[in-house]
This record gives sequence, structure tokens and C-alpha cells, in this order.
Amino acid sequence: MEKNIDKAVLNRKATLFVTPPSGIIDEQQVFEYTKAFSTMKLLPSINKGMSLKITPQGIVQEPVNTFEMKKIDDSFKITSGPDRIEIISSKKDESMGDFLKLVNQATSILQNLIKSPIVRLALFDSEAYFFDIAQIDKSYGLFVNGSEEKPIEWQMQKVLRGHLSEDNTIVINNVYTVSRNQIGINGSPAKDAILLSAEVNTPLGIDVDVLKKSMSIFWTKAADIINEYLDKSRTLILTV
Repeated sequence: MEKNIDKAVLNRKATLFVTPPSGIIDEQQVFEYTKAFSTMKLLPSINKGMSLKITPQGIVQEPVNTFEMKKIDDSFKITSGPDRIEIISSKKDESMGDFLKLVNQATSILQNLIKSPIVRLALFDSEAYFFDIAQIDKSYGLFVNGSEEKPIEWQMQKVLRGHLSEDNTIVINNVYTVSRNQIGINGSPAKDAILLSAEVNTPLGIDVDVLKKSMSIFWTKAADIINEYLDKSRTLILTV
């Protein structure tokens, strides 16, 4: 029987990459987004900052505005930048299924608002697991061919390529990361944890019409891949 494990969702994010850059944020865009997302009870916010741009003269800073539609407690938000739109949740006890419902609702609205073509998709999940310290110490050896070393901080990543469906129309990259770090949740003192992160994304070059039609399927398939990785990794660590 599996032991009870303290777990916290650190970040879940669905990203729609767009091209060309979405352009200047104006009052009309803010009005349209506010009206469209009223059913999700999201409020508008504009953040000003700086970004780095590579030019023939070198790397220069340029001003950039980030437009957000978000919950008042900041637990869920939709961020619109120059080349991407991110749907982000930081709810610690939210299931992937609940997050996907919000993603599908948001993307259904976004497809009527986004004027630039969507060229890539990505789904990301990062979770912290607070195992017994003995399990955390031994977990390194599970991923490094039985090594008996017990480093207090480490990280490993692998990237596998696959396909969204059997017809091989859409290529996907599966990015898996496991690490040991000290994590503090909701202001609590930091303590040792195993961080499991996974991202499924599509590379550039996929037909934009095919990608648009397959969006809902992508979210579901990507979530299944991520959940399988998290479940297998957690179960593996519990064997030590």
C-alpha cells in the first residue's frame, strides 16, 4: 500500500505560441478580453517591464508590456506577451483534470480573440514531493545507475520525441526533469523535496490549421503523458 506523501503543485501552465508578435496592447484589446473572460470571472492587469533583444549592434533592452486576465487571488491567470499566451495555475491542491477544464474553456475563448496564428503548443507541470529524508537521500541512485552518493542538490533532464497520434501528423517533444531542492510552501520553512517536472510541446513547422484543430486532443494527450511520468517516478522513489 502506498504511503501518504506531502505533495504540492508548484506550477501548471499551458502555452500557445503565436507569430508574428501580437502587437501593442490598446484599450480595445483590454475591453474585448475583459468582456470575453467575464464568464471566468477574470480581471485585467497590465504590467510594464524590460526585455532583452538581440540586434546587429548587440543585446539591447526594450520596454515590454504584459497583459493579464487573472483571478483576484492570482491563483489562475492568462498572460499575453509578444510571442505567446500562457494559461497558468498555482493552486496547490488542484488536479490536472480540473486544470484542463480551465485550459479548454480559456482556449475556446482565446481562439476568437487571437489574431496571430498559433504555431506551437506546450503543457507543463511541476510538483514537489516531500518524501522521508531517507528516501530522498537514496533517490539519486535510482536515476544514476545505482550510485551510492547522496548529493544534497541535483537535477537531471531527458527529452524524448513522439507523436500525438498514430497518423504521425503532429510531432511532440516530451521533456522530463527530476531534481532535489529545498522548497518552502506558502511561507513555510524550506525543506528537502524531490521536484518532478514534465513538459510536452510541439516543435515549429507543424501546419497551423492542423494544430488548431488538434488543440483539445493535444491537451488531453499531453496531460496523460505528464501524469504517467509523475506516477511512475513517485512509485519508483517509494521502492527505496
